[in-house]
Amino acid sequence: MANFDKFVMDLLGYLSKFEETFCQDDWTKICKHQRLYSELSLYEHSQEFVWKILAVAKLRNYSVKFLTAVPRGNDMAWCFYDKINWASQHFPGIPVWFGPYSADKHKHALPGDILIDDRVSNITNWNQAGGVGILHRGDFSQTLVQLAEILSRAD
Repeated sequence: MANFDKFVMDLLGYLSKFEETFCQDDWTKICKHQRLYSELSLYEHSQEFVWKILAVAKLRNYSVKFLTAVPRGNDMAWCFYDKINWASQHFPGIPVWFGPYSADKHKHALPGDILIDDRVSNITNWNQAGGVGILHRGDFSQTLVQLAEILSRAD
């Protein structure tokens, strides 16, 4: 929901390749902005996307949470605080859970739990843990279609 890509593009002038991490020099530049998670803009249409998911969840008596992570080096001291506050500002009432790291997200999976994530490895691990993963590639409409297909199979 938070547009980390825009922040990185504005700062570095490029994005990392899909599923690749930043080199240490670039990550050092990013880390100089310790409060960046409080300043990230929303992706266009992300609020509409979340409201639609909340509506479906309410009808089915599901809960919705943000499952996020801290950077692997845990070198962003304000990360936990700023991510929770950012989510509260833009999506009040939705709790924020931490992996704590991205590679740990699957540890939260229960059978049938649905994760929408933009990382292939997170989706793979989530599915292996018994959950249902949807790989989000930036198109909120397509992700909603995938969610509808999964929910129709559950009916």
